[in-house]
Amino acid sequence: YVAGEIPREGGSKIELFGTTVFKWSNKVRELTGDETRILLITRGEFQKGIFAIKDLDEHDCDCTISLEIHQEKKPDISVSFKDGQPNIRLDILLEGELAAVDSMKDYSTPEEKDHVEKAFENFIKRETYKLFDKCKDMEADIFRFGTIVAKKFNTIQEWENYNWLNKFRNSEIDVNVKFYIRRTGNII
Repeated sequence: YVAGEIPREGGSKIELFGTTVFKWSNKVRELTGDETRILLITRGEFQKGIFAIKDLDEHDCDCTISLEIHQEKKPDISVSFKDGQPNIRLDILLEGELAAVDSMKDYSTPEEKDHVEKAFENFIKRETYKLFDKCKDMEADIFRFGTIVAKKFNTIQEWENYNWLNKFRNSEIDVNVKFYIRRTGNII
C-alpha cells in the first residue's frame, strides 16, 4: 500500500506510509510501505519491524510466519568498475526472532530455523533487486550509492564528468543477505 490507500475504518485521516521519490523537484513515483522498509534496510536506517513470509510447508493454506526483525549494523557497500560501469556489492546483516507461526509447525529446531532464515534472506534479496531495478528505471539513486562512488574520484570535476545518474542506470548490484534467528519465542 501507499499513503491514502490503506484499507481501514475510523481513526485519523492522516497516513504516513511509503515514500515519494523526487527527481530534482519533480515527483517521479511513490514507493509502497514494503519498498520503503527495503530502502531503509539498504541504507542502514531500519531499526525494527515485523515482516511476514509464507509458511514454508503449508502450501494448501495462507499460513504465514511473522518475524520481528532488527538491523544490528549498517550494510557493507563496496563499488568496483568494469568498463566504466559500476558494480555494487551490498552485504546486509539482519537479526530477529519468530513472532508468530499460523501453522502448527515447530520452527524452533536448528534445521527448521535454518529453513526460515534462508527463506527470509531470499525474500529480502528478491525485494532489494526489484527495488533496485525500479530505481534504475527512474534514474533515481535513492539508495545513496553515489556517495560511495564519489569517493573513488580525486576531483569534483572528474566526478561531475562521470555523470553518475547516467551510469547508475546501467549499474549492476550483487546483494548478499545474512539473517539469524536469535530467539524462537514460546510455543503454546
